[in-house]
Amino acid sequence: MKNKIIPYNPDLKERARQLRKNSTLPEVLLWQHIKQRAYDVAFLRFSNDEVKKNMFSVLLVIEEKVGELLGKHP
Repeated sequence: MKNKIIPYNPDLKERARQLRKNSTLPEVLLWQHIKQRAYDVAFLRFSNDEVKKNMFSVLLVIEEKVGELLGKHP
């Protein structure tokens, strides 16, 4: 299945900047984990509720998807 990517929209640049500057605690913690793993793919944001309730599962799903995208299997 081909990844669906939203085309670049310059009108959203400022909104994206605001979201990055005002991240919630779950987002900060999730992105710290992602950056530590140094994945070679781009990510979009995940729901706070899912991250707060089950960080471990969120990270597992990310790792599985990255493996699929990079052609690696667990």
